[in-house]
Amino acid sequence: MEKEKLSRVFSRRDFLKIGAVAAAGAGVWLLESKSKTAKEASTFDPQPTLAPPTPEEYRVGVPGVSKNEPPTPEKITASPEMVDLQSRLKAEIDSFDGQTAVSVTDILTGEQIDVYGDRPQKPGCVANLLCALTTIAELSEGRATFTKEEIEVTMTIMVRHSNPSKGLELVKILGNGDIQAGIAKINYWRNLWGMKGSFYDHPPAFDGYSQGRQNLIVPNEMNQVLAKIAKGELFGGDWNNYAIWVMENNKPGLNFMIPYYVPESEATVAHKVGWVPGCTDTINDVGLVLANDNRFKIAISCMYQGQECQSENGLFYGPGVFLGKLAGMAYETFTTRYGHP
Repeated sequence: MEKEKLSRVFSRRDFLKIGAVAAAGAGVWLLESKSKTAKEASTFDPQPTLAPPTPEEYRVGVPGVSKNEPPTPEKITASPEMVDLQSRLKAEIDSFDGQTAVSVTDILTGEQIDVYGDRPQKPGCVANLLCALTTIAELSEGRATFTKEEIEVTMTIMVRHSNPSKGLELVKILGNGDIQAGIAKINYWRNLWGMKGSFYDHPPAFDGYSQGRQNLIVPNEMNQVLAKIAKGELFGGDWNNYAIWVMENNKPGLNFMIPYYVPESEATVAHKVGWVPGCTDTINDVGLVLANDNRFKIAISCMYQGQECQSENGLFYGPGVFLGKLAGMAYETFTTRYGHP
């Protein structure tokens, strides 16, 4: 990738593509192309391996985990090129308004660099990625009271269209009709995965179900979970590949952050965008960039929150484009490190 590409000015066509999504209400009430999603439905059908637990295993509120605590990841010394990327990202972030946090992981080597990556950030609909992963965890361990076929359309619309109404629906399904029970399950798995500084308080855009806190995601924690998915370690069987599939094929217009500088001929991007509708102050994108020839695998979590609300168009054209630039810098570093196909 030519370096000057990262600093090029967005064309009017680019702006129109982004603006079309913002004008639609930040993806909140996007049209639900059920027929298209059903057409794309996965044929993947692994069999669960573990027996369902007793209901007491899910505690209301913030469930503690007394066993199966994940080990603390070994800290791997970052290479000079990763340290250089960290330095350049920090210079960009420190010169930009608001609070931006970025985490970048080389999944093949285990190196992780970040800028303010331990800081909890408001995730918007990125919080619904925890909802999707909880759904997959329930299926993978035989705990689910639903089938993959029953929830797949709802889950893919929630992720690929960034549609929070489907998030509310899925939380209710997780809780067997009880929203708070569904929230408890999400926090059970979030805690089990080691995301101690993150929290799922309520379905995004539905503050009426709040437990008195707020949704929070720690970028470094999110990256560690994404890396486990890419390595096939978060779930049993082939469910990790299913999770990647769920995050692929985002609705056109939602690909202006992590995927923007990634040619489809070189790599696949599986990601989840998130922001808050209306007068808003946060926009985010987290996901995986997987080289089509397996030369590299990257986890990227880039999250922004401002000091005051702004229009959705302003959020997309300003911080949204900025996060795309940061993700592009990371992708450029990896193509320099591992080469182009």
